[in-house]
This record gives sequence, C-alpha cells and structure tokens, in this order.
Amino acid sequence: MTVAVDAPTRDELIRQLAVAAELEHGLCLQYLFTAATLKDSIDEGGLTDAELIAVRSWKGTLNFVAAQEMLHFAQVCNLAIAVGGQPNFSRPNFPQRPGYYPTGLPWGLWPFGLDVVELYACYERPAQWLHGAPPEWLPLDRPAASTFPSLLADAPAVKDPFAHLPSRFERPQAVAQETIGQLYTAIALAFQEIRGVIIGDPARQLDGRTMGIPQLVRVVDVSSALRGIELVVEQGEGLADDRPDSHFGAFLTMRQQLVDLSTRPGFAPARDVAANPLSRLHIDNNYPGWRLITDPYTRAVNDLNSEVYRTMLDLLALVISYGDSAAGAAALRVMTGVVAPLGEALTHLPMGTDGSPGDSVRAAFAGPSFEVDYPAPPLPPPPAGKVIVLERLTRCAAWAEQLAAAGLAEASVLAAASRTLTDIVSQL
Repeated sequence: MTVAVDAPTRDELIRQLAVAAELEHGLCLQYLFTAATLKDSIDEGGLTDAELIAVRSWKGTLNFVAAQEMLHFAQVCNLAIAVGGQPNFSRPNFPQRPGYYPTGLPWGLWPFGLDVVELYACYERPAQWLHGAPPEWLPLDRPAASTFPSLLADAPAVKDPFAHLPSRFERPQAVAQETIGQLYTAIALAFQEIRGVIIGDPARQLDGRTMGIPQLVRVVDVSSALRGIELVVEQGEGLADDRPDSHFGAFLTMRQQLVDLSTRPGFAPARDVAANPLSRLHIDNNYPGWRLITDPYTRAVNDLNSEVYRTMLDLLALVISYGDSAAGAAALRVMTGVVAPLGEALTHLPMGTDGSPGDSVRAAFAGPSFEVDYPAPPLPPPPAGKVIVLERLTRCAAWAEQLAAAGLAEASVLAAASRTLTDIVSQL
C-alpha cells in the first residue's frame, strides 16, 4: 500500500484532538477567571448604576462563553473516541509560553481589562475578514506575543528559553497549525481523508441529554464528525466576522462597550486581582509570569478550589470513559455550585506579600488558579473510581466546613460549598 508522505494519519489526528481538548479546556478556565474578577456591586467603587449593568452583562457573557467551551471540550472528546483515541483531560498549569499552542498568544489567567478582551478576540479571530480591513488592534495572521506587552510584563522575552532561536518554526509547538480555526480545518480534513477513520465504540459517545448540553453531536460516522466540528467553529473559532452571536462577535461588542465607558475618569470595572496566581510551583511552571499566594488562608481556599476542580474532572471521566450518567449531573453542579462561587470568593481574598521589591504595590487580591498535578494518574474504572471520587468530595466538604468555621472572609461561601458537596455525595 502506498501512503502519501503528507497524508493525514490516525496518530496525527488523535494528537490534534488532544491539543484541541487542551485548548477548549484552557480557554474555559481563562474566561471563568476573568469573569470572576468583575465587580458585582456599586459598593465596590468605580462604577455608576448604568456601568454596573454593563459590567454584569460582561460577566454573564464571559460565563456563557466559558460554558460553550465546555461543550466544545465534550465535542472534541466524542471526536477522539470515534477515531479510537481517549478523551484528554490533562492540560498544563498557567501561565505557559506563547507560541506553543496554535495561537501565538499569551496563555494565562488575567483580570478583566481592554488588553484581555482584545486577547480573547484574537483567540477567537476569524480565518478571514469579510468587510474591508480589520481593525489595527486585531491582526488576522499569527499575532506576535509582543502585541500584548502589558500581559507579559512579568515574563519578558529574554526569559523565554527558546527566544534565541531565529524562527518560531524551530521552537517546540503542540501542532503545526497557527490558529485554532486552522487546527479544526486540519481535523475536518483528516476525518474526510483517512480511510475507515471511525473505529470507536458508538456506545461510548457522550449523549447531550446526559451531559445537559443538547447541542452535543454523537460522532458515529464522517458526516456527524463534520457536524460536530462545524458546531465548534460556528460558535467561536475561525468564524467569519458577520456573526455577532459567535464568541468573536461577543468579544468585539464587549470591547467597543468597554472603550466607550472607559472615557469616564475613575471607571474601574474589575477588582485589583493578580494575574496568574499560584499556591505553589509545579513541574510545568517553566515560563515566568506567575505570582505565589503567600496569605495562608487564601492559599488554603485556593487549594480547596483546585482540589474540587480536579475532582470535577474525575467526575467527567466517569461520564466520558465509563458512562456514569449520574456523574455528569454532579460535575455540572460542582462547577456551578462550588468551583464558580469559590473562584469568585478568591477575588476578594488577599494575595499576601513575599517581601520582594515592589510586591507591596502589586495586585492585592488573588483568584482561582485551577492548579493541576503532573503527571496525574488516570482514574480507575468503577466501582473503584467512583469510590475514590466520593472519598475526595467528602474530604473537600469537611475541608470547606473547617475553613468556614475559622470565621474569616467569605465564610458563608465556604459553608455553602460544604453543604453542596455533602449533598452531591449523598446523591451519588
């Protein structure tokens, strides 16, 4: 049999889908972090009544887009299962070096601001611009990381271990594609060109009704695979600029509203939250830009939130890998009822200072770091896997109750998180 050198292969397709899963997963967390930094009340200062309405709208939009990224993640899981791969739940910790993923953009957790909204528009930028020239701030080709100097202020290029290389093509990259849209185009092409590409068990496909996301496409043939890819692209990545309901369109609208409101002196829509907070360094934190949380109480709350988040991923694994439908509803409840409110609470808690020069004048508050352990051992199949998840949720409920009992800031949020986790355990 003769195989063209450049023909798509199953191995390459599985690798591309693994990267796509990391991208959708990571974008979801970035949008959630930014949403959590937006203010909720006039009492926080910097907002008029009318401005607060706009800020709450932005928070709602970011959370909605984050939810759709989880739909995209689930869709990529179905695509991977269909070709004989495994769903990819792993991802690196924040921040990471620009240029590794097919975005060429900063990859981290940032509080709300004009540069961050523009960054998100660049993530979701279309493959082509239909109506004249794009705005100067939005390059359609691969943007340089230097496009966002304020986001990389703590991570100068000279600290990039690959900065001395003359071409980005000589630097390690996840895949060859330069944009998210191009990545999905390559994935679609592979589904069309690889002979006998569908080999996965249809029974393992995620059902949108089970996951609470009815738009999810079960991938049982090439036609349904292309519909699933089209769903992802139409909702955000690589879309032409005439769809205001896409992620890209939403960020364009948000940017213009922000520019208009920023003309008032003193306008301050976001809390003073640190970028890329971490409780501790991990083996994959090899790019600068992070800042360690030194306040012991804040660090404990952040560690709790990260543990609950990791357990939510294991609940998703029970659904995706082992067909446990009850775990799907539990995962959704953990995200909305525990991870989201704890993440918001962290933007009210102090970072602490580490004594370094200038640390006392840097951002005052923390935020959710969503830290992961590497390497993370895979969850065993039920019943052992389910027992492990239930034990961890029980420990997290007790941990949240203990932190709430300390009577410090955000105690009511922690107490509510403990009750929710306890109820989830009883339901499972």
